Amino acid sequence: MKVLYSPKMVADSGSFSPSASKPEWVVQAWRESGLPIELVEPQAVTREQLALAHDRAFVDGVLDGRIANGFGNRSAAVAASLPYTSGAMLSAARAAIDGARTDGPFAAVAAAPC
Repeated sequence: MKVLYSPKMVADSGSFSPSASKPEWVVQAWRESGLPIELVEPQAVTREQLALAHDRAFVDGVLDGRIANGFGNRSAAVAASLPYTSGAMLSAARAAIDGARTDGPFAAVAAAPC
């Protein structure tokens, strides 16, 4: 199974929430369990793509560390991870669609969760 993952998705959130570390933990658990996974580097989304779902001033503010992120802080590490985390979801969706076209309706693709 293809898994869209990059260490660039992982950050110390400086928060009680483990969400920013989950992608790494999940991939490690899948590897340790012997699942046949193939890691694929996701393509980072652009600010323009993020602004399709969020106000552009908010996107710029969070990524530039001027506005608090979802963890309630202005962490540069979290900001750097966000394009890759969102990119993993977008890349996985695109890979699933492409796989369904060539491999049938149940193409095996996953994005490491956040």
